Amino acid sequence: MPKKFKLAQHQIYASQMMDETSILAIFYEAGTGKTMCVLDWLYRQFKNRLISNALIICPANLVTNWKSAIDKMNQFEGYTEYGIRCMHQMIEIRSFQRTYNTKIIKRRDRKGEIKDYKTIETRPDIQHPWGAIIIDESHGLGSNRSSQTQSALKLVNLTDHRYILTGTPVSGGGGQEDFKKLYGQLKFLDPDLWPSWTAFCRELVTSYDKFYKPKTYRNEECRALMKAYGIVARLDDCYDMPDANDNIIDVDLAIPSVYNDIVDGAMRKYNIDIKSGGGKFIKLLELCSGFLKTEDEQTVPYECTKPSILEGILESTTDKVVIFCNYRYSIDVVAEVCKKHGSTVIFDGRSKTDTWRDFQYGHAKYLVCQYQSGGTGIDLFASHTMVIYESTLSSGLMEQAKARIHRKGQTHKCIYHWLSTKGTIEAKVMQTVQSGVELSRQMLDDWAKEKTFVHANKSYPDSEEPPLEPPPADSDTVTKEFIQELEEEEKEQS
Repeated sequence: MPKKFKLAQHQIYASQMMDETSILAIFYEAGTGKTMCVLDWLYRQFKNRLISNALIICPANLVTNWKSAIDKMNQFEGYTEYGIRCMHQMIEIRSFQRTYNTKIIKRRDRKGEIKDYKTIETRPDIQHPWGAIIIDESHGLGSNRSSQTQSALKLVNLTDHRYILTGTPVSGGGGQEDFKKLYGQLKFLDPDLWPSWTAFCRELVTSYDKFYKPKTYRNEECRALMKAYGIVARLDDCYDMPDANDNIIDVDLAIPSVYNDIVDGAMRKYNIDIKSGGGKFIKLLELCSGFLKTEDEQTVPYECTKPSILEGILESTTDKVVIFCNYRYSIDVVAEVCKKHGSTVIFDGRSKTDTWRDFQYGHAKYLVCQYQSGGTGIDLFASHTMVIYESTLSSGLMEQAKARIHRKGQTHKCIYHWLSTKGTIEAKVMQTVQSGVELSRQMLDDWAKEKTFVHANKSYPDSEEPPLEPPPADSDTVTKEFIQELEEEEKEQS
């Protein structure tokens, strides 16, 4: 009979804290086993007949993970097969999107004009009392206008036991803290904390940008609130983790003339229609990966040296390898390279939600992931090698993606290979995401204006590049909404 595991001390502590309080934020870092903290508490609650049902809300790609985690409870001490079967029957697991319906209503605005307004309504099948409601990856809750926030706040009266889980509660663009996310998360726990969004802003916001969106906060007060409502654990403090190192690989730009043409604004030459909101620099990033999306939605391939560099990495290791990409074109190109060397699995918006399991627990040697699909909530520690073929624009999402392999269960030193096209905007984006320097619109616009020349296999801008520094205090820093806007463009391009 196989030896059964025991819960770690930090997991037992979280489960006991849930006994002591009916509202709690578990701010445990990715890979620390937050799921088992909750499942242990629910098991004991059901066993002692203290509650009869529970609702777990999470991102769509994690629904299967929660169900699988319940099955795996038989690998731990203290849980019976009958009890685990009861868990499946008593726990409802829903994605955020399946907790609410969106309804469009017409009403007059302040000017008297009739406009469409979106309202959120709780789905009738979950509109009943619950023994407990748990929200996983709760950083998805944000300001008062977020659909997920509005939906979550409509559920608070359905239960007395409310818990949230996330390893990045206030992670924002450029590695900065976005305390606006506290509004939805903490108000779900304690609805009386702030009577309104305005009250939250008056208490914690110190300045706004030109669009009247929160820009700076009373940081110490925000951190004190997090401490008052939550418990924190870091991965390295919970487990003896192996080292993890970054390896920046300089990639030559194969077609500098096309890159420079786009910098100069010669869009029509390549049938490109630059839309608003960073379109130019996104086209430059596409080109660094060997393609351009044209005005008529056609994908035009260009010469690129990344696939050959990737092939060299795959040939140099016998380990399973995870490759992260942004664009569907790149995913398909990378998958073709990987298939030459072994069984390959693609995990993106076209895949089933549990496709990654063929890599983690099955025979597949390579996993090609899109950040939005595989960047959060899944275990990939079967590999200790990751290739960042393209970087996401969000340092928070990058941190989560890297944690897929560097987490509990990993026994090898982890290595991250970054394929950085030298002398281009891609190199600057990767450097920024890595270092956590705060992005600004001005920085992105400036980078999209810099030319790159290639001579004797060396790439450098036409002027010496200064080191990255935080933007001045009066610069138009990238807000959470702008990061989301850029990520939406990435999704559309993919």
